[in-house]
Formats: sequence, structure tokens, C-alpha cells
Amino acid sequence: MHKPNHAQHGHESDKHPQGPELAGIQSAAWCTLERIPDETYEQIFNISYPLFSRLMFRREYADSAGRMLTLAHYYAGLRLIFGKPGTLYDDWKGSFSFPFKVNVCRNGKLFPYALNIVHDRSMPEFRFRRIVQPKEKSNIDLRVYRDPIEHEFSQDDINTVILHIHDLLHYLRIFAFTPGNPESTDPRLRAHDFVILTPSNLIISGCINGVFFEEDFSSEKRFNAAKKHYKHLIKNPLAEWPNEPNPPRIRKIPLSLLKIKDDD
Repeated sequence: MHKPNHAQHGHESDKHPQGPELAGIQSAAWCTLERIPDETYEQIFNISYPLFSRLMFRREYADSAGRMLTLAHYYAGLRLIFGKPGTLYDDWKGSFSFPFKVNVCRNGKLFPYALNIVHDRSMPEFRFRRIVQPKEKSNIDLRVYRDPIEHEFSQDDINTVILHIHDLLHYLRIFAFTPGNPESTDPRLRAHDFVILTPSNLIISGCINGVFFEEDFSSEKRFNAAKKHYKHLIKNPLAEWPNEPNPPRIRKIPLSLLKIKDDD
């Protein structure tokens, strides 16, 4: 599996130019998530830097009834919404990744970003990156984490994207992944039997006959015994599902409108 280099944590106060003008587009704020191949994301990785994310409850984000998503819900839900996962993860710490190109449109300007949703130990991480434009400073250290740029893709915008994806996954969990609901019989929303592993944290997650589960083990011995029990369901996370749908690869997400004061 490909293991991207870990970035250094730090900050700089570089002033960034605004993106190119979009002719004929009225003032609005939105972004698109475009599912991209691993190779495309790797190219973007080399011309972008990582962003801090202040939304710390990622996996712990629950619905109104306090119900939380398992790693299996994330894997199945993201796969049904965006297509098969990628391989940009550490297979000791996780079992899936979903890379995206993120195009942000605000006040008639376009700003390019990227996102990789990665299973990392006991939770998925939403790793956002800002793509550096050719006309920007050439001495920007791409290993250094920086705060989001408010007039481009703010922390609130990042939170909006994360919560939008969580809402979609909770919808699937409630309506499609719960036996007895009408949507649970829709073959387009069906999660086939699978088991995924998190060896670093001794976690086994999966879905068997429509029932999702997640087990944490107190010892490697118990973890390995459970692996033997589920061995017939432990497959390559990229393996084909029967009659797997081909979902749209681009999703548009509204963002909050900001009144930006011109520097002129």
C-alpha cells in the first residue's frame, strides 16, 4: 500500500493570492467533490500543503438519537456514494481511502483543494490540502500544516463538507443499512458482506447479512482468533461487489456566503 509522507506541523503567515475569476457566475459559495484516481491525488499531493482541521469529533459525530457510525458504516457508505475506495492508506492502521479534488467557488473565484478520507486507526480522517498555484511563492514548504484561508475555504467551510458527508452516511445507516426499512431492499444501496481490519488498534468491523458490527479486542491473541473466525469474509477492500452501482463522481455542496472586503 502507498504510504504518503507525514507532514510537519507548523504554521506560516504567507499572503495568498485569490483564485482566477469565473466569468458569468454570480456571487455564490459552493464546492464540488470530485472522486479522483489515486495517481491523480498523488500528483496533487506533490503541489499542495496540508490544512489544520478544528473539527475534532469526526467519528464521534452522532445523529439526533446519539447513534454513531462504525468504521464499517464509513467504508460501505462512502463506497456506495462515491464508488470503490483507493489504496492511499497504511494497511497496518486502516482499510480504505477515498481521494477527491475539491473545487471551491466563492464570490466568482475558483480555488483548488484536495481531500483524502482515510481510515487511520480507530477513525476516518478528513485530510484537506490546498493546491499551490504557479504564480505563488516558490519557497512555500509543502510539509507544513497551515490554517485555512478564510476568504477561500474557511474552517466553517471545511466543517460543512465533513458534516455533509456525515449526514449522508447517517441517512444510509438509518434507511438503507437497517433491515426492515424499504430502502434496505434497494439493490443500489445494498452493502454486501465484508470484514475490514485495523491491526494497529485490534479492531474488526464489518457487515454480515445486512447487520453492521464492530469489535475491539483487548489482546492480539483474541484479535487473531477472531480473524480466523471471519477469514471467509476478509478480502481485499477493493474487491468487486456483485452488481456494484456506478455512482456520480462529482457532488456539489453549498457553502456559507461570506462578505469579503476588497483589498483595493
